[in-house]
Amino acid sequence: MVFVWGTKGYGDFLGYIIFECPSCKTTCPFAVEQVRKKFTVYFIPTFSYSNTQYLTCTACNASFKIPKELKPEVAKNIMSQEELSSLVKKATKENEKKTELEKSSSNKGINYCPNCGNAISGEMNFCRECGRKLR
Repeated sequence: MVFVWGTKGYGDFLGYIIFECPSCKTTCPFAVEQVRKKFTVYFIPTFSYSNTQYLTCTACNASFKIPKELKPEVAKNIMSQEELSSLVKKATKENEKKTELEKSSSNKGINYCPNCGNAISGEMNFCRECGRKLR
């Protein structure tokens, strides 16, 4: 009897996570991917013997293996393409609003909260929107 056996790799895209890249020092989305290797008999996958997750920086394409102890934390923070797109749109709108406020303000007594971008008069010690201490 002759057995034909081997291995086969499978790749799955899991989603995105945002943090600072150790390689390029840019805070950006990372693609989260899972690579599984299966033992095959007669070209039929039988069981997995390896299950590894990787993060790939979307800015510099550097790839990093996720240690086993960090997998639950990464899984908790994974977001879909739709969630990432809405987060980017929200950040873009907030940035545009902050830029418009800075351009429209000609008063020297108006400052902006570094946390939320809210316009604040110069004598205030706390932001009325987010409560952050300003001085």
